[in-house]
Amino acid sequence: GNLYCVCSKNAIALGAHAGKLIQRVAAITGGKGGGRPGSAMGGIGKTYMVDEALGSFRSIVAEMMQSK
Repeated sequence: GNLYCVCSKNAIALGAHAGKLIQRVAAITGGKGGGRPGSAMGGIGKTYMVDEALGSFRSIVAEMMQSK
């Protein structure tokens, strides 16, 4: 399976980066990914880890925006 992420210009201005988000979320499943600030995709490693990976999304975004 694949993961996709898109960030608006406003989100990017606040510190979001689709490529970095996908890289971190995919890594939780054992997959890989990356891309540009506005759009990215990644592969899912272990499908049973998808719920956990998606559950971490908000905290990863919050961390990115705090570190900007």
